[in-house]
Amino acid sequence: MRWVSHEKLEYDPDTFEIKGIMPIAFQVRPQDKGKLSTHWIEYFEGIQSEQVIRSARDLGGRVHASRKKGGAFAIGNVAMIKQDGIDGGGSHIEATLSNWKANPAHAEVTGVAADDLTLQMLLATNSWSKLLYASEALDF
Repeated sequence: MRWVSHEKLEYDPDTFEIKGIMPIAFQVRPQDKGKLSTHWIEYFEGIQSEQVIRSARDLGGRVHASRKKGGAFAIGNVAMIKQDGIDGGGSHIEATLSNWKANPAHAEVTGVAADDLTLQMLLATNSWSKLLYASEALDF
């Protein structure tokens, strides 16, 4: 799971409904040291729907998300993320737990080049395209 602020979401110009994620949401910044930060949904207990909500609420608190600010949680599929790396130009992408004591659910996606717009587009439209809106997941 990855937090996507409202600035990185694509909206329908007529209805203002969210259409998807902009590729820039998956751009690796220099301070990221070649890694995309994510939240490992399966870290949380319960059936999958409970895990998703628990992960969103935990991550939402960490990134100071709120219902008022908008935004969404992108839910990724690890197998599809890896395949997007291959399809997007042969990148070897891995997703691993970080084992941070301050955030035991933190995971990292490595192998995403900062300037690979094709891969960023695939991640935004394919493997991370499932969204959970902040308004549906957060109480704050």
